[in-house]
Amino acid sequence: MLSPTSDIGPDSGRGQRQGLPREPTSAIGKDVPDQPQTPSLIQRRMTLSRGLAYPIAAIAVSALNLMFQILPLVESGGTAGWRWIVVVLWAVLLTASIVMLVRARGAIVAFKREHGRDAGRQKPVGHP
Repeated sequence: MLSPTSDIGPDSGRGQRQGLPREPTSAIGKDVPDQPQTPSLIQRRMTLSRGLAYPIAAIAVSALNLMFQILPLVESGGTAGWRWIVVVLWAVLLTASIVMLVRARGAIVAFKREHGRDAGRQKPVGHP
């Protein structure tokens, strides 16, 4: 009689011990390396370039909202206390977004310095 823990399947009887996990293999049957592979230069450049999108959008949104909060504050003569809180919050977000943009640009500059100016750039198909 079979026990509930017995290993029956296409690999049973091929030298596998029952109850032990099998080594991971890829789809073509070769062993998967223990360490993750480092991303290619193209992937790294794309990731760094993608890192610019959020700070740019956040700068645009926070600057626009800051302007829309400052105008009514000036019209009221600065007496609306709650608007000061909103202005300070938008100013903090704007400052944080600028810091993020500077860091993202610095990472791209460091990447170019380390790997060369055109490292990871893709050329369009059909162009030399």
